[in-house]
Order: sequence, then structure tokens, then C-alpha cells
Amino acid sequence: MLAWPDPTHLMHFYVGMQIGIFCLTFKKYVATLNVATYKNSSATNQMQMAALSNEIQRKSGFDSLEEETLLSLMLTYRNLKAEFDRFFKENGTSGPQYESLRIIDEHGNSGIPVQKIATLMVTEKPDITRIIDRLETSKLVERVRGKEDRRVVFVKTTKKGKHFIEKLRKPITKLHQTQFTPLKKNELKLLNRLLGQSRLPK
Repeated sequence: MLAWPDPTHLMHFYVGMQIGIFCLTFKKYVATLNVATYKNSSATNQMQMAALSNEIQRKSGFDSLEEETLLSLMLTYRNLKAEFDRFFKENGTSGPQYESLRIIDEHGNSGIPVQKIATLMVTEKPDITRIIDRLETSKLVERVRGKEDRRVVFVKTTKKGKHFIEKLRKPITKLHQTQFTPLKKNELKLLNRLLGQSRLPK
């Protein structure tokens, strides 16, 4: 006569089967999700490449990912800079002039040697003498002779120059934030880190 199986063993067997079925189902779900994520990522990259190609009418595509990246950076910079060019023009100055003014102000009452200003600027090959001339004409900065070496000319901001910086500070911050609205804070931090890495000495 056959004996009935122990109910406890049957329960363990049933639970084991359910766990096995769940694991197989979950694995299939994860695999499907990974494929979908990869496809979405690839589709997004292709859309971004297509967008850049369309913007600059590059029908033949790009010779390398590095070329595409560089052109994307250049196009982005051009668009962002155009907005600031208009902003500075409306406020009676220019990007290089404002950048110089901020650099000078950072050095306080002691001032900064004229030629050193150019080395700290992002603007490529600025005509620093002409820039300082215009700032001085607007009474935003003043030239002073060095105390230890009279041959060295320092530049420092005037009271009017400091007021001018404060006047533009908030509108500039707002424009920066508006320009980068599509990016989240963590994305901006990542972008800054990656750009910093690309500037490291080769």
C-alpha cells in the first residue's frame, strides 16, 4: 500500500516550485529590460547625432566620435555666447571687458599687473591694453604704479566698477540658469567633471 506523502514535504515542494518560477520570470524581465534600455540608449544617441548633423547640415556624418564631440561643443559655445553678447551689449559693455573687470576685482585693492590679466582670461588672445583703456575711460578701473617697482602698472576696480559688477551679477546668474535649464544639477556636475578631464595635460 502506498503511503501518502508528508504534508510538510508537499508544502516545501510547492513553495520551491513557486520560487523557481518567480526567479525564471524575473530573469526574463531583467533581460528584457536591459535590451529595451540598450535600444532606447542607442536610439537616443542616434537622435542626438542626427540633430547635430541637421543643425550643421553634415550629410556625410562624422569621421569620428571625437570630431562630433568637438563640433557639438563649438556649436553649443557659439549659441550660449551669442546670448551673452546681446546681454553685455544692452548693458554697455562686452564679454571680454566684463571678464577683465571681474578678474581685476578679485585681486582687491592691491590690484593686478596688466599683463597678468590676459593670462587669466578665457577669451582667446584678448587685446588687454585696449580693454583696460575702455574700462578706465568708463571709470570702472584705474591704473596705479607699483610701490616696489614703478615700472609695473597695476589695475584695480573703482567704486563705480564694483557697483557695475553687483548690478550685473544677478541677471548674469539668471541667464546662466536659463541657458542650462534642460540639464539637472547632477548632469551639470558630471559635464563639468568630464570637460575638466578633457583639459588635463596629455
